[in-house]
Amino acid sequence: MIRYIWRSGGIEAKPVFTAATLLILAAILAFFVISVFQAEKEQLLLQKVQPIQNPEPPVISSEISEINNVPATLPSSTPVTAAETGDIEQKIPAGGPGNADDSSESIHRLLNGNVILAFGWQEHPLFKDWRYHTGVDLAAAEGQAVPAFLPGEVIDVNTDKHLGLTVVVKSEKYAVYYGSIATASVSKGDRVATGMQIGLIGAAAGEKYGPHLHLGVKSLVTDTYINPAEIFPEIKN
Repeated sequence: MIRYIWRSGGIEAKPVFTAATLLILAAILAFFVISVFQAEKEQLLLQKVQPIQNPEPPVISSEISEINNVPATLPSSTPVTAAETGDIEQKIPAGGPGNADDSSESIHRLLNGNVILAFGWQEHPLFKDWRYHTGVDLAAAEGQAVPAFLPGEVIDVNTDKHLGLTVVVKSEKYAVYYGSIATASVSKGDRVATGMQIGLIGAAAGEKYGPHLHLGVKSLVTDTYINPAEIFPEIKN
């Protein structure tokens, strides 16, 4: 901006800057100074900061030798000798639950024994009254082994007030009752094979006419007791 001033000698032209122009120039200068200062500060920071490096640990020669000595295959397990397996078998007690009787002699001996009390309506030899007998009582020696006559699963072991200790084995569509025994060699849920010992002969508290086996058979189809001789024809009625 130019202002014209009258003087005695004539008109003199003199530039005059307004306050706004001065402020703009000052702002430009300040921005330039700040930019230069910021650039120099960033350059100094970059020069001071050094990259952090993770040096690799030195490889020790002993470690290399250990790595080289690793076998290509793992050592096999020590084989079990026949003598060791024999020792294991000898530690299993014979005659315990789940051991089968290889001979069927015990089955035939029981089934061919004297029938003390037959199946159905019978006069009780002790109480002298007529009662329905759900099985047959086979004479046997006290302590004689009771084998399973049929294979199956033990579904119950209980003490009946008339039959005494009784083992019940489910064999397909039949439930076979082995009553009047002294001890049971099996437990509920056990699987038994034909000839396997399930108990020992005893005598029921309510049937004091000598040691015997109460053998009962129930049809799981009709839920009724049937004559055991229908399943085991060796029984002498």
